[in-house]
Amino acid sequence: MKQILDYTQTDFKDLVTKIVKDGQVVLHEQNLTQQELTKVCEKMGNVETNDYFMNPKDHPEISLVSGQKDEDGKQIGVFGEGELQWHANG
Repeated sequence: MKQILDYTQTDFKDLVTKIVKDGQVVLHEQNLTQQELTKVCEKMGNVETNDYFMNPKDHPEISLVSGQKDEDGKQIGVFGEGELQWHANG
């Protein structure tokens, strides 16, 4: 399995073309760090940065989707307990 970090410029252009054409791609077993994921996304275009509770302070470009909680019992990701009902309102 080719790693996205090893993609040539041509490989990356083909990937982005496929995303635009099909609306998605699935890349298996990439195991990227948050920093690496941010770099890959920045290659595709502008990356939005937020300062919400679900954005890691070191990488605010990423939104965590998780029901996990930190050591103080606060949720660390969007869609924690009870939020699924709230987000299903539309």
